Amino acid sequence: MDPSSHGFPVTVLEQTASQLGCNPADQKLALHLDEEDELKHLRECFHIPKVKDLPPTDSTLVNENESCIYFAGNSLGLQPKKVKAYLDEELDMWARRGVHGHFSGKRPWALGDECIVELMADIVGARKEEVALMNGLTVNLHLQMLSFFSPTPSRYKILLEAKAFPSDHYAVESQLRLHGLDVEKCMLMVQPRKGEETLRIKDILDIIEKEGDSVAVILLSGVQYYTGQLFDIPRITKAGQEKGCYVGFDLAHAVGNVELHLHDWGVDFACWCSYKDPHQGPWHPLQHTDLRPCHTLCSPPSKGPVVPCSATSLSGYCRELSGHFLMAPTSSLPLLQGLILQTPAPIQELSLGPPVPSSSTALSRVLAVLSAFQGHSPSTLGRELSFSALPFCMGLLGCSLQSFSDWLTPVQSP
Repeated sequence: MDPSSHGFPVTVLEQTASQLGCNPADQKLALHLDEEDELKHLRECFHIPKVKDLPPTDSTLVNENESCIYFAGNSLGLQPKKVKAYLDEELDMWARRGVHGHFSGKRPWALGDECIVELMADIVGARKEEVALMNGLTVNLHLQMLSFFSPTPSRYKILLEAKAFPSDHYAVESQLRLHGLDVEKCMLMVQPRKGEETLRIKDILDIIEKEGDSVAVILLSGVQYYTGQLFDIPRITKAGQEKGCYVGFDLAHAVGNVELHLHDWGVDFACWCSYKDPHQGPWHPLQHTDLRPCHTLCSPPSKGPVVPCSATSLSGYCRELSGHFLMAPTSSLPLLQGLILQTPAPIQELSLGPPVPSSSTALSRVLAVLSAFQGHSPSTLGRELSFSALPFCMGLLGCSLQSFSDWLTPVQSP
């Protein structure tokens, strides 16, 4: 049976349970889903924390030597088992060859970004020359908006979703203040309908159609961190550009999680990190700028900032490189070698390919069991568990269960 063809998660769950002759909450169903998981062999490729290494647990309830249940991959991915071997190789290179490690060996330090960019470009569906390794994610957002957000008397707003990731919200607010604009008038937030948690694509497209002539930049998430909703990136991009807006995305919760085709979709710019679902270790952001000619009615910035590929983050994507966001082809700093050790190479070696659609459906079954959402189909799930997270996480801790989870509250709208 192809679960993705049967609609909403609760329907999939009930149908599968019925075939097995059990209740949807029965352990028999959970064991069946584990057995049928086509990605189960990859579990052995990662270090999974043991219960005994977690915050205080009740050994009368759980086996302390078992692996934990890790719910925090959207915050920090698990460590691939090959990372230590890669680190040891570089330390050995440093010990044996000293300064010559900059330009010799399998991964020359001075050419670090060249070992990574092409692999990352494949993951996000972009050209190699459209991706840069640099800075932190919020810094990259600021740099992109400094290039793309050039307010005029008639086009001066930034559109984002309500409950955006807090740092995104603050970055937009900062950009508006930088230009001397009134935040309350110029920060346009798409709200869910009353009684609903997620945004309807129709409502997003309607507000773009209604307000688009006054919007300079649309900045949305790829996967909304607070609800787990996967936005329809190509439709939103097309609608925004038809109204003359630049369209960018924070893909922190989307990269390595859902299939992306940034170049084909014509996304103007995007930023993301690689320490979540791609499992590439802490604090590595990236950004992208599309190379194709500018599509919009906006007047482009007269001079795009020259931004060298520096060494402390993973990526970005940007359109119209020469006119808006010039990612100069300077060599990276040697510090980038720390990033090389956690490149997509281990993922490529596992022959994962694009995210497997059925994994979204599998998670949607969990969502159905937990009654996390109403009205979500597998196609709109970003493979993240999101609901009333704080009570849930505290409940897990209170029960001393072997689980990892975290939460972050969005900025409250005035």
